Amino acid sequence: MDIAFRINSIDPNSDRTRSELKEFIKKIDCLKEFKDKQPRPVQWYPHKDTVFAFNEMGRAELRHTPELKEFHKFIVNETEAGRIFRQEKVSMVPVTLLKPKVGDKVLDMCAAPGSKTIQILEYLHENVVDKVNTSGFVIANDSD
Repeated sequence: MDIAFRINSIDPNSDRTRSELKEFIKKIDCLKEFKDKQPRPVQWYPHKDTVFAFNEMGRAELRHTPELKEFHKFIVNETEAGRIFRQEKVSMVPVTLLKPKVGDKVLDMCAAPGSKTIQILEYLHENVVDKVNTSGFVIANDSD
């Protein structure tokens, strides 16, 4: 199972998060043992600059490797702040195939924990200057 994450592109701090992530990737790239395991863009995802996936780097490796401690802390903090969403790549597929557009109305019937819902909102707000007043929306619902 590949652990993947997306940068929340509708967060006002997304450029800072992306910049900090790129710096961590440069640092990881310098570590020989992790050179082939650094976060890489998910090739099939249409927003390649906002999506990265851990290739073979598991949570245990992130937690217990001293060289990755700072990076793990960054991922945890950004996730808790809602700037990064951890999500399996397979969970990104439905919204990617749906391709909601600005102005669409979407009903998400399997919304928990919310990663796909935010992904839908990212599509609905793509290239929109006024991200508050748009004509589209998503209704998020879940049995939990």
